[in-house]
Amino acid sequence: MKRLWIGLGVLVLLVGLGLGSNVLVQRAHEPISRQLAQASQAALTGSWEQAMALFEDSMQRWEGWSDAAGAFVDHSQLEAADGLFAQIQVYAQSRDATAFAAGCAQLSRLIQSLAESQLPNWQNLL
Repeated sequence: MKRLWIGLGVLVLLVGLGLGSNVLVQRAHEPISRQLAQASQAALTGSWEQAMALFEDSMQRWEGWSDAAGAFVDHSQLEAADGLFAQIQVYAQSRDATAFAAGCAQLSRLIQSLAESQLPNWQNLL
């Protein structure tokens, strides 16, 4: 009987840790994705300084989070996001607003999908 309670305790602990990591991933990715979408819109409307500030802030947040994210998220998706950040930096240096906006929008969607891929739903479980 004692082993049953220990086993149930370990199961509850593991489920709690898994759900906690999902909440952590959601909280970390949502502001980054939102800032990138705002940077995209700002670049399209001609607010280049605002777009750059939003992009740089999102990049700093990403750099702070991406090392820890390796424990929760598929590495190939993290590497794709890192590549897009580097690509968008080139667009920013050349002041190509259209390519910058498109890159930010694409990266925003990729980061949203990173967070969605960690949700406990049927699509991810199957």
